Amino acid sequence: MQIHLIEKESLSSTNDTLAELLRMVPDMEEGTVVRAIEQTAGKGQIGNHWESEAKKNITISLLLRPDFLSIVDHFYISIAVSLGITDYLQSKDVEDVRIKWPNDIYVGKNKICGVLIENSIIGHIIDSSIIGIGININQEKFISNAPNPISLTNITGHTYDIKDEIRQLCNALLRRYAMLANGNQEVLREEYIARMYRYNEMAEYKLPSTDTIFKAKITDVAPEGRLIMESDSGKVMKFAFKEVVFC
Repeated sequence: MQIHLIEKESLSSTNDTLAELLRMVPDMEEGTVVRAIEQTAGKGQIGNHWESEAKKNITISLLLRPDFLSIVDHFYISIAVSLGITDYLQSKDVEDVRIKWPNDIYVGKNKICGVLIENSIIGHIIDSSIIGIGININQEKFISNAPNPISLTNITGHTYDIKDEIRQLCNALLRRYAMLANGNQEVLREEYIARMYRYNEMAEYKLPSTDTIFKAKITDVAPEGRLIMESDSGKVMKFAFKEVVFC
């Protein structure tokens, strides 16, 4: 698969722009990437805003067409993407790179990357996936109220060429996507679990439905994406996205 890069000086959201392009060109080629040099209203999970200083960071959306996956296997897209991003960061000699379920990327206890995946379903297959990725690269200071942002420059002290970093990132993503297309789902899931933030560590979590705080450790992720945890009393629990919050 070849990457086809479309660069825009300023966009509100690369995901929205790519979705609009896809509506105009329904047979758009897999591997199309929209990059915003400045993104003014980047979207995160649950409607959160993604802060990104102009010209300093990776803000892209990638089009994939995983029509080999059924709807029930949609979480494997998140797994492959998360692993691709962690591969890319590890290639920069960044240590302690972790995946915070479902697909935020952390370095230690600090967030370096956010991912927003929007799938289009036709029948029982996934016709297209728009993979929105924001990675903090050269930004040194953050002014939003996000509690724990960090950038590659903060970690290494180096300055990076953003266009070259996009190429390296996309290559890492496509390697993991090829594994998915070749049927290596279980291998990918096992690697994802091994790289999880707080995996097998006892910590506090909250149930947003009741504001209840409890202690548990992450022990697994089900193939459909539910987080599997074991409480400090030994109770096994499964949570879908938004049903549990990290404290």
